[in-house]
Amino acid sequence: MKPNITGSPGCWIYSYTYNFESSHYHIVSRPLGSLALPEKLKIEPTQRKDIKQRAGFLIRSKANEFYTGLLPTDYPGYFAGDHKLKMKRKEKKSFVLFHLSPDQIQLTIYYFNGWYPINREQFLTKLFH
Repeated sequence: MKPNITGSPGCWIYSYTYNFESSHYHIVSRPLGSLALPEKLKIEPTQRKDIKQRAGFLIRSKANEFYTGLLPTDYPGYFAGDHKLKMKRKEKKSFVLFHLSPDQIQLTIYYFNGWYPINREQFLTKLFH
């Protein structure tokens, strides 16, 4: 099942493939000119107690310029998260939807640049129906 992102606010789609040697996901494709997400990402168990209550896993870059908890959704293989970006003294929060293939080799990231839903569950229901 794929989300229907037609008409969704500013959604960028990134594709990654798992590299067994480095234990990271390496970027395969990204929108032209988009630098919101790094070249490599790693998924690992959450260590911080304040995140662990809601997300058992965390996705992050090597230098931690990107990290978020992976919150389970009602849709198999899909996880929700957010990304906060500081721009000119203001913090911009973006909604991020992650999809892992059943074999966990492919990672697709739907990055809603500068937009976060008021009601995440309602938004996901709309995306998948």
